[in-house]
Amino acid sequence: MKSCTLFCLAVWTAGSAFAAEAQVYRTEARGEMREVAANFWSVLPQGNANTVDLDAAAPGHPFTGLGVSIPESSCYLLSRLPAEKRAEILRTVWTADGAGLSVARLQIGSSDYSMHAYTYDDVAGDTELDHFSIDPDRRYILPVVKEIQKINPDVTFFASPWSPPVWMKDNGNIAGGRMLDKYFGAYANYLVKYVQAYAKEGVSIAALTTQNEPEAEQSGMSPTCLWSGEQETAFIVNHLAPALKAAGLQTKPWLWDHNFDGTNRVWQALARKGVLERIGAVAWHPYVGQPEWIKPIHAKYPNLPMVMTEMGPHVDRYRRDLLWWGDLMLRTFNSGCGGFTSWCMVLDEHGQPNITGGFPCAGFVELDSVTGEAVPSEQFKAFRHVGRFVRRGADILKDFWKAGGSDWARRNDKRTTCAAFRNPDGSHVVVVACKPAEGDAFSPVQVQVKYKDRYLIVQALPGALTTVTISR
Repeated sequence: MKSCTLFCLAVWTAGSAFAAEAQVYRTEARGEMREVAANFWSVLPQGNANTVDLDAAAPGHPFTGLGVSIPESSCYLLSRLPAEKRAEILRTVWTADGAGLSVARLQIGSSDYSMHAYTYDDVAGDTELDHFSIDPDRRYILPVVKEIQKINPDVTFFASPWSPPVWMKDNGNIAGGRMLDKYFGAYANYLVKYVQAYAKEGVSIAALTTQNEPEAEQSGMSPTCLWSGEQETAFIVNHLAPALKAAGLQTKPWLWDHNFDGTNRVWQALARKGVLERIGAVAWHPYVGQPEWIKPIHAKYPNLPMVMTEMGPHVDRYRRDLLWWGDLMLRTFNSGCGGFTSWCMVLDEHGQPNITGGFPCAGFVELDSVTGEAVPSEQFKAFRHVGRFVRRGADILKDFWKAGGSDWARRNDKRTTCAAFRNPDGSHVVVVACKPAEGDAFSPVQVQVKYKDRYLIVQALPGALTTVTISR
């Protein structure tokens, strides 16, 4: 008994002299985030626990922020709310008291989540763009954007077109069709004018993608346009990048902006002369494929930023639940992406309004059309585990995960997804998603965080996300 007392005292004493402080936050399935008690730091490791070794971790790539798209549909819904209610929702999305988002995606012209289909120059053959105007955005979009800027002045904006003006396409329709090469020059100037027009409104556009989902072929009313890989790279190298530079703009073109199954196309694009020097990032969507498919590209081009630019909740909110989002988000960071942007900021409980009527997308925040209640989505809850604690410019760490040697630890290794971050101020953030064990929905996983040769045991509950923050 005496030896046990001395052992426990030694472990506690070492922990009590340790300056770092840890906080633990957890969201359980269908629950809300709460702070839970953190155990004492120990000088001795737990043999059955897998280890997040922050002492051995190396900087991987920068964290660029979590974000959401701001389509016209979201802005329309927000415009109908009392100013106080609207401001409350925006604070919940854009401040660290809520989800902590810092990146916003804008639509260039209409998307499928607009009130009507439009571009900024619908006058056929206007290659000089004499009729170019962003006036359609002044009714709903710009007022919301400016309100967001007041709430969070550090938001970074990037933008994507769903369709060029229809007279630049081979089918003369906002839905479907292909971009015509002969209008590359006019279209580059069109995008430059967009950036300049938004700059006059006080909104700086940091990056542009050439086309949202350039291999998505859709009919009906959904704005889309097909671009081949050769078209996209020729447009960026010979037209868009030079036009942005000539206009004195710092805006960067981003490549691709479509699914993980486009890795072959991205490989081919990056191998073409002049592409790597002219792009600011590769943009991805996760609707098809897995985040791990982009790891070889990240390994080949470690200094080339990669970002996830679109995916949001489903109208069946638990079809993509908290754990689903947490697992995808953390795997995305570990595969080379520095940021993750959701789809529509606000939609009603039916995923409306949208001009197609058919997609099952839901809002990052659901706005009940009857009661006006704003309900955070499961994706919102997952994003909060990173956005509230990880600052832009943080290192997304690598080489931190050490599987334990016991059979128990090896089994539990398959149940956890983890990402680790080092903030610019030297603090650390560790986020763990835990899957239920086969045939056992309740057993937790023991994860220990090693920092400055001390160990902190963390209970990862099945179906839950857990965030550990460690001060310097």
